[in-house]
Amino acid sequence: QKIPVFEAHCPAHGKNIPYLPILELFRNYFDIKAADDAPQSRKKIAGTLILLDAALQESLPVLFEFMGVGDASHPAPRVDAEAKQRQLYELMHRIVRAQDAHGQVSVTLIDDLHWVDAGSDGFVNQLVSAVAGRRSLIVLNFRPEYIAAFAAKAHYQQLPLVPLGDAPLREMIADLIGHDGSVTELSTRIIEWTSGNPFYTEELINALIEAGDLVGHPGHYRLVTTLDRLVVPTNVRAVLAARIDRLPEIAKRLLQTAAVIGKEFSGPVLEAVTELPLSEQAAALERLKAGDFIYERALYPVFEYAFKHPLTQEVAYQSQLQSRRAVVHGAVARSLETQAGDKLDEQAALLAHHCEEAGEILNAARWHCRAARWAGLNDINAAIHHWLRVRDLVRQDDSSEASALVALACSQALPFAWRTGAYTTAWSDVFEDGCTAATRTNNLAALATLNTVYGAVRGNNHAAALDFVRYSSAGVRIADQTGDLALRVGARAPLLFGHLYAGQLQALEQVADEVVSLAADDPHLGAEVAGFSPLLAALGARPFAVGSLRDPVTALRRFASAQQLALDSGYPEQALWAMVWEMALRYALQIPDKVHTLSRTSLRLAENLGTGNEIIAAIGQCDALAWDGEWSALATSTTGLLALIQQAGSRSNFEARLLAHLGRAHLELGDLPAARTAAQAGVAFIQRSQALHSVHCYAVLARVQLALAEPAADIAHTLDEYDALLIRTGARVYEGELHELRARLAEREGQKIERAAALTRAHECYTHFGMAAQAARVADALGDAA
Repeated sequence: QKIPVFEAHCPAHGKNIPYLPILELFRNYFDIKAADDAPQSRKKIAGTLILLDAALQESLPVLFEFMGVGDASHPAPRVDAEAKQRQLYELMHRIVRAQDAHGQVSVTLIDDLHWVDAGSDGFVNQLVSAVAGRRSLIVLNFRPEYIAAFAAKAHYQQLPLVPLGDAPLREMIADLIGHDGSVTELSTRIIEWTSGNPFYTEELINALIEAGDLVGHPGHYRLVTTLDRLVVPTNVRAVLAARIDRLPEIAKRLLQTAAVIGKEFSGPVLEAVTELPLSEQAAALERLKAGDFIYERALYPVFEYAFKHPLTQEVAYQSQLQSRRAVVHGAVARSLETQAGDKLDEQAALLAHHCEEAGEILNAARWHCRAARWAGLNDINAAIHHWLRVRDLVRQDDSSEASALVALACSQALPFAWRTGAYTTAWSDVFEDGCTAATRTNNLAALATLNTVYGAVRGNNHAAALDFVRYSSAGVRIADQTGDLALRVGARAPLLFGHLYAGQLQALEQVADEVVSLAADDPHLGAEVAGFSPLLAALGARPFAVGSLRDPVTALRRFASAQQLALDSGYPEQALWAMVWEMALRYALQIPDKVHTLSRTSLRLAENLGTGNEIIAAIGQCDALAWDGEWSALATSTTGLLALIQQAGSRSNFEARLLAHLGRAHLELGDLPAARTAAQAGVAFIQRSQALHSVHCYAVLARVQLALAEPAADIAHTLDEYDALLIRTGARVYEGELHELRARLAEREGQKIERAAALTRAHECYTHFGMAAQAARVADALGDAA
């Protein structure tokens, strides 16, 4: 049986060019040629997958989009880049499993993994995991500086390439130069000079042949000078540089030009850049192949070549003047652009690289923009890199186009910030640079986007609820000046959550009504601005305000319809958010119905969505654990989630909600000091961030203070702060709990009249919000008092 081998190479300039080796691997696997158009490519992909497993058909839209051959009539689901990445990972696992089930054997070779980009590295790790116990073999070639995340896996075996020992090195030298008596002592000297490095050994022998010290032919050379007259370079770079210098001028220039193109280069690009007659180019290529500088990688559909060793390319690259390199980089960029066809998006990062090296800064920024848009579909960090590179390249250029590019780049980079959180970037600087550029060009759309999204960064990453509202409100005011309906709707989406986090529930209702009115039942309007559906966000958040302010019955009914509409419209993320807000309202109302169903569904959705949504879903799961009285599990889960939020640098606006759960868990477990610490941290968080979540921190703190028999004045102070927060937010759904706690304090202090008054108010609140069990409990307490 002939075993298929699927190869991919990581280019030396590829660390910032997403997915090049993975796309090459997929194309080899599906037998997609450079000449294949999108329909032909889709046909090959679909045919291969469906033959493997008909169930894989559901993954075709995502794979088509990833490979740049998307079908507009069957688009991929509307999920973020990390979610699509997870779906592609899962697809790789399913393909390997299906191959194994069919008894198929294959070998995957990925060369120069030390140059892999971060996105591709994730795929490699998944592929290594997928082949465990299967019939497939993966061969990975990399230098020691590459840190293999899979090195500890039991099915991984590393074969380090150590220097050759004396015997094999002598055998290698004999194969190269023969056994003539004149070379006997030379072999010993070569071993001393090269320390067992086979590449250095081969290059040194080539240098001696080209210098005329060895004459003959392969395997049959003789030394024509004495050993003491040999001039041996002190390192392999010097050997290579000397060999390159001895090349005929045309071959030397061709090698240097090829080095600018990259470790691998095609005949058409080389021809376009050098503009040599084909006969001269062919002769020079033969000379370079004969000298072991390069080798042929492919003959069809075009000639493709590669440097025999990366160091050869590096020395050839450095051996030319920087000014000449810049000219060649520019020519390479123009040639690649001409020949890319429908692969321009995929080649954009490479084109940006060549334009940067050519000194064509503005053009490089344009290509980085295109690369960022393409990378943003599947790799958030790559997209951030390219957008920030645009900013860095042209931020000092005050021309109108440069300013427009900076404004665009900053406004496009910031939306990733509130999702990814911890990224080595000062987002406040990105915001300021973007605003400066947008103001300079009077770009109101960019200015609106920058403000609304920076508000989300301040709210989600720094838990600054009032900043969330302030910046988002400014963005809405600016968007309204443009008259752009999509921008006006999209700008209001972050403001919804700003009001929600700040506890400005009536303002939330107002903005939600504006979104519903402006969007006119279109769930997609403004989604490109916000990064999610504004209409579905409004329909999912508004019920929390309605239920907290006055009408939980209507709110719970609207939650269900909002979740279903989000799923039907292809926005599972909005369905997840609405589920978690429904669980929060149910927890406040003490209505356990559906909580477990919602928790399971939200976790399932979060597995495919990623980008912090797993944290949101896990917060909902904490509600379910509290309902079940699983206090130890709740304490463990909340502690882990708090650590995860700190590490991620995002979703910090949920810390108080988790601290309330943690305090409650410790209280029920009898660890009062730990309960007090968690509740106090939650209260401090609310005061610092001016956020509504979670008011239960005050209730937990008051319960702990009662259990510890703390002074009445201290407990009353906690309850007064609780009351002030509820007055500020209008969240009357929590008032019953507040007054019941006042009644407990009054009872402890022997204040019968105050206790009865507090119980009466608690009963009124519970009754108003349909909290029957709580109302009955308070009624019994009132009866006992009477």
